[in-house]
Amino acid sequence: MAKQTNVKKTNENKNKKETTKKEISPTKKKITPTKKNESKKTTKVEKKQVINEKSSKNKNKEVIIKNSADEVTKLVEVILVLLVIFAAFYIITYWVKKSQSKTNINQEETEKAIIQYDEILLGRLFMQNNNEYYVLIIEEKDENNYQTYLTSYKEKENALRFYTAKLANAFNKSYKADTSVLNTDNIKEVKVKDTTLVKIKERKIIETFEGKTKVLEKLG
Repeated sequence: MAKQTNVKKTNENKNKKETTKKEISPTKKKITPTKKNESKKTTKVEKKQVINEKSSKNKNKEVIIKNSADEVTKLVEVILVLLVIFAAFYIITYWVKKSQSKTNINQEETEKAIIQYDEILLGRLFMQNNNEYYVLIIEEKDENNYQTYLTSYKEKENALRFYTAKLANAFNKSYKADTSVLNTDNIKEVKVKDTTLVKIKERKIIETFEGKTKVLEKLG
């Protein structure tokens, strides 16, 4: 009987162990799937984070590219504006200089015409259109001494027409002599020693003022 009881006990113990094993084994099987799910979830989260990071980097790159493009566009616009301003300034300067040069040329031509009109050759001393006029025969050394006096005389009321003849002119050198001959109406006989002012009326010399002093007294 004792042996039977021992056999029963051992059988009972075996059964208990088997039952405990059976109870434990399902719990182990249940634990392993939860770990796999958690790992899957973490990998999904990590993938999402990587994707988000890539997208944010791409967005940052796009923003940088847009900003650089905007800066290049602004720089090009500034350069174009500067070029337009420079071109306009150049054109304005060119036209101003051109107009000034034209004005100066016209003034020079007018002055030359006036001088040419005022200056005569001694061979035409009696051949001017005016009935009564003055002719100042000037020595080369005195050419610049009478301009102010001539200008002031011309501004006088009832001033006679005024002409000049320069002895330094090649066509007038034949009238230069050591002694003046002015009391004649024959141009071939006229001789002049020094700067002289003569008054002509009806193709004749009616007054003479020889020398710088007398000429300035008359003009003054």
